[in-house]
Amino acid sequence: FFLCFLPIIFFSGMTIVRNFDWKDPERLYFNDVYYEPKSFVLLNNVGVVLYRKGDYQAAKSFFLRSIHESPKNRYGTAHNNLGAVFEHEGNQELALSHYKKSVLFSQYELGFVNVVRLLIQKNESKKAALYLEEGLKHYPILLL
Repeated sequence: FFLCFLPIIFFSGMTIVRNFDWKDPERLYFNDVYYEPKSFVLLNNVGVVLYRKGDYQAAKSFFLRSIHESPKNRYGTAHNNLGAVFEHEGNQELALSHYKKSVLFSQYELGFVNVVRLLIQKNESKKAALYLEEGLKHYPILLL
């Protein structure tokens, strides 16, 4: 009889421990990337946590690793996030390049927004209009 409850007790304890990880994104992602170091999604998520904390160099490293581990280096979300790091560093050209990759590889919504924003800043409104038009095909809610 006791042996029937042993697995229940064990897995209940494991669930309680795991719930502590879910309370803190940093703890969750760093813990999970330890067990899955080639997960491009987890690597990107760690980068986002570091970016939000202001650790841009460490975030850049994780975004680059995420891109490297992704199939054919085409994870658009990480390209967009790497673009944000380059933009923060003042490198508009590299930022724009990665934003464009996020659009090309993933049609990433925020990538469209960032490409259009930077093209407008560069007074390239015709190019910006083309990206905006394409973005609205994928995300018509952008008009709101």
